[in-house]
Amino acid sequence: LGMAKNLVRTPDHIIEHNFFGVRKDQSKRIYDDAVRRLDVIATKTAVPDDAIWTWKEISRRCEAGAKLMVMGKYVIDIEKKLPLGSISGQHSSKLTAAPWCDAHPGGRKILEMYVGKDATEAFNGGVYKHSKGAHNMVAHLRVAVLKRE
Repeated sequence: LGMAKNLVRTPDHIIEHNFFGVRKDQSKRIYDDAVRRLDVIATKTAVPDDAIWTWKEISRRCEAGAKLMVMGKYVIDIEKKLPLGSISGQHSSKLTAAPWCDAHPGGRKILEMYVGKDATEAFNGGVYKHSKGAHNMVAHLRVAVLKRE
């Protein structure tokens, strides 16, 4: 057709700059979306503002039958039910929520050893070094923040 004349090739460094600029923008959108999703999840595991318990309160509740333990700065309830996801192609509608003490891979007995106690060290490697997934799951068991006296 002969309509284009005196074409100049764009220098490589400008092409590379534009390419990585686009990738950076895409990555920022993906990052921002991940932050939004994590914020939604975090609100599902948040402890109510007024749930601040002392060891005395934890002991009183355990004596009344609650299955509580401390992990880090949080009080967790091992009888709290967690929603279960799908496993090996099973649909989640077939799975029911179970108290964590009954679903724990290590069994109920190991958890009950720490009822009314601080299980932080055992959880973080003293007995078994738990995965990041386990740490994330424990967040769903939180019922209060421990007020250390």
